[in-house]
Amino acid sequence: MDYHKELTDVRNKRLAHFNIYYDISELPNITWALQSAYLYREWLIAILQTYQTLGVQIKLSDTTGKEVLEIFESQIAEICK
Repeated sequence: MDYHKELTDVRNKRLAHFNIYYDISELPNITWALQSAYLYREWLIAILQTYQTLGVQIKLSDTTGKEVLEIFESQIAEICK
C-alpha cells in the first residue's frame, strides 16, 4: 500500500470516524509527515516574515519549529494509545 493512502486510511477510518474494526496494530511511520509539516511551516513563516519587513501587519507565533514537532508528537501519541 502506498504511504499516503496508508496514512489517510488511518486518519479517516480510525482516528476521524472511530471505526474500531479498522486495524491499526501497525501505524504508518509518521516521521515523513511530521518533517513535511515542519518544512512547510518554516517556508510559510519565511514568506510571512518577508511581508512583515514590507510593512504588512502579520502576527506570527513565537513557537519554534522544534516546539511544534514536540506538540505534534505528543498529540499523536495521545490519540494512538
